[in-house]
Parts: sequence; structure tokens; C-alpha cells
Amino acid sequence: MFFGTDLAVERQRITGDLPGLRRSEYTVGDAAVSEIEILDAETAEIIGKPIGHYTTVTVPSMQVSKHIFDGRVRAVADCLSKLLPPTGTVLVAGLGNIGITSDAFGPLMTRKIFATNHIPDSDARAMGFGDLRRVSVISPDVAGNTGMEASDIIRSICTDLNPAAVIAADALAAGDLSRVGCTFQLTDTGISPGSGVHNARKRLDKETLGVPVIAIGVPTVINAVRAAECIFGRKLDSAESGVVSSDYADTVVTVREADTMVGRAAALAAAAVNAALQPALTAEELAELTAE
Repeated sequence: MFFGTDLAVERQRITGDLPGLRRSEYTVGDAAVSEIEILDAETAEIIGKPIGHYTTVTVPSMQVSKHIFDGRVRAVADCLSKLLPPTGTVLVAGLGNIGITSDAFGPLMTRKIFATNHIPDSDARAMGFGDLRRVSVISPDVAGNTGMEASDIIRSICTDLNPAAVIAADALAAGDLSRVGCTFQLTDTGISPGSGVHNARKRLDKETLGVPVIAIGVPTVINAVRAAECIFGRKLDSAESGVVSSDYADTVVTVREADTMVGRAAALAAAAVNAALQPALTAEELAELTAE
């Protein structure tokens, strides 16, 4: 089945409740959190997602709200902390093409990550930071520009770095316009870049990289057919769907304010990752350390 969305919460609403799925919902300030756990292979096949945990954090729209330190960062950071190993080096990888606005979330996020792996412990303590968790950052670009799969590049780095985990950030596809730019999905199952837009690349997960992979993503595009249905407020009838699907089946669209939306979403995600990895530092300290 083509779900037209990378979001587990949307796929679950399409398939309905399943015996091998556990779900809970709660709020943290202005953020609505939905946690889904896929428990068995049969459910994974139906929903089209690997066995594991999927957390969706829905926040006020990035298009109209520029204040990210109003509890949203903490909500995402707390959800991310639950998926991370408690200790060990972490490699943060920003997937995507910075030259395409709707695909730039990952690379933009890595620009604001506090990289620490090069800082000796003695220097960190001398600067008043105490013990910093070791963090490295990479933005491997896309195969169309490098001729190399991001998965292969990151795997080679993992061989030398031997991180405890990889955090992979990438833009996603949504099935509902209301989720574009205001939903963060976090999962411990890794990621298949481009799967939501029929352009899946090699997966990044524990099997391919040899270490746990926590993925964080924000939907920045929506399938044109799904967008039409959201605009008209109904499912397209068979005649309409046939016409639209034949011409625009693989077309994705984004919002007019995509550059602002993606930039703010990347800043929020980076702040959340920094907060989860360096809990001893304040938001102000982290903002100063990552200022461009």
C-alpha cells in the first residue's frame, strides 16, 4: 500500500488499531505527543514500518511562530532522550540536499549542533562546561551530488568513530497539510531517506551501520493528490482521482513559506538535540555555543 506519508501516526490512522500495536497520547505544554510502538512483524508489514518506537510531537506551526524556546524544545528533547543510550559518543548526521529548500532540514540542523568530540575533557572543564558528551557531526549530501550513498559514507565513519548511536535527521513527507512544518517524528528504527516520495535510498539502521540509529524528521512536503484532498476536504472520487493520479501521482508540493518553516524547524530540532545530548548546559549556553 502507498500511504503517501512517512509518519507512523498517520499510517496507523489509515490501518486502524492493530493487535500488535501499542499507542498513547499526552501533552507537554503546547506540544501534543503521540507514542506508537509496533510490537510484531505482522503489524510492521501492515503499517509499512519496522518494529520499534515512533514518537510524534506536534507543535504550533513553524510558518507563523518564531519563538521556539516556549517548551517545544524541551518536549522534543525529552522524547529524544528516551531513545538515546545514556552514555557514549553520538554521531549526528544531517541527510538531504541543502540546495533544495524542502530537503534542507537535515543539513541546516547540523549547522547548529554543538560538536564536542574534538574538545579535550580538561579544556571543557576549564571553560566551565564540566564533562561534555562527545558529539560529532556530518552532512553527507545526496548521492546525486556525491555519487555515494549517505548510508555508505556514515557507515565508514562509524567504523572509525565507533559511536554509541547515530542521530539521523531528514525531511519527511506528510499525508495531511496540517502536519507540514509542525510535526516532529522520532524513532529508534532508523530511516529510509526518500521513502515517502517514492525515492527510497539505502536504509540507515542498526543492521546497515552496526550501531543504533535514532531518526528525527519533519514533514516538509505532501503528495499532490493528498494535498488536493486536504484542500477540498474530501476524498477524490474515482474520476477525479484517476485524472490527478495519472498526471501528478509522484508530484509533491510544499508551502509558500517553506524557507522560513524549514529554517525554524531545523533550529528547533538542533536545540532539542543539543539539550538531549548536553543536559548540564542551559539553553542560553547552548545557543551561544552554536551561534553562527
